[in-house]
Amino acid sequence: MDASAYHGTLTSKLRPIVTMLTDALVRDFCPAYRPVGPPYPGNVWIRTDEAGNESLVDEKQLWQDVHDWLFNLEHELEDANDREFARMCAHMIRKNKGWVSLLTARVKKRLEP
Repeated sequence: MDASAYHGTLTSKLRPIVTMLTDALVRDFCPAYRPVGPPYPGNVWIRTDEAGNESLVDEKQLWQDVHDWLFNLEHELEDANDREFARMCAHMIRKNKGWVSLLTARVKKRLEP
């Protein structure tokens, strides 16, 4: 199916939101996560926190980190319009947890070596 088939659909309206959230997640996650490599499987990363402490993170924890980031976004934004947008995104995500899985998969692609 080509891109023109989506024009005017709900999917076409959500694409900019998914892109914006992906870009923000990548900007925040890529500096803090890096692949471990052998002997660990490809779905394990090292996460470095703000204090410089490192911990191993599996795919389940990465999903949880993305989830937490999405729901904390509303509290971290200073602009009222941005907070309202984050509130709307959180509402969508509460209704369909598939959003977290979609965005986690996009982050994982960017974290690949």
